[in-house]
Amino acid sequence: MKKWILLLGVVGLCLPLTGCGNGVNKVPISGTIKIGDEFPDAGVIQFDPADGAGPSDGAQIEPGGKFTAEVTAGEKIVRVRAAKWVGEFVPDPVLNPGKKVKKPKDLTNDKQHWASDATKITAEEGKTYDIVLDAAKK
Repeated sequence: MKKWILLLGVVGLCLPLTGCGNGVNKVPISGTIKIGDEFPDAGVIQFDPADGAGPSDGAQIEPGGKFTAEVTAGEKIVRVRAAKWVGEFVPDPVLNPGKKVKKPKDLTNDKQHWASDATKITAEEGKTYDIVLDAAKK
């Protein structure tokens, strides 16, 4: 047991020296996501290597559909889960029990926006991307 703790401690001390991505250089990118005619208020965007080799990268989607990310350069499949806040308030059963939060309207569809390989970009350093996806089909 002590050997495992020692090994985990050594690995933990070495990780900051190596960084994430196993030495893969990442490039900064930014942009906006638009789904149908709406910009999401929140969500996640994931960039998977189109050839299936290498790490996936991701970022949070901020209000107005904006994102910034550091990704490995090259062709990427874009996957999105996003929501828009609507005017009514509802009880939050998970994060803030007893408090009310704005109700999320899901703008994405798992099969269409997450499992699909249809949306691709070529990630290049400092490039800005305006990604427009079809409105979710329910």
